[in-house]
Amino acid sequence: MDEVTISGCRFKFHEDLNGFASYAVYNSNRSELTTVQTTLTKTGEVDTYQFSALILTSYMTAGTYFKCKLFNSESMPSPVFSDYSEFVPLSGK
Repeated sequence: MDEVTISGCRFKFHEDLNGFASYAVYNSNRSELTTVQTTLTKTGEVDTYQFSALILTSYMTAGTYFKCKLFNSESMPSPVFSDYSEFVPLSGK
């Protein structure tokens, strides 16, 4: 299988964000296969954060769709807020 790159996820947040981000990968039935944590960087745009790109190389992690997940807490069980993108089709498979 070829490599698949996930990128392009951005969120706006009105203050410094000390949270973390992940990509959730789903199969064609939209059942979650895996979640892969990534890093956030502040962009040049006001209050905008960009997810770092990930490269997926195995069938079980590449799936068919992905969602971006953002948490502003270091502990996943009790984030102050979380945000999820819509399902985004993977390309490059």
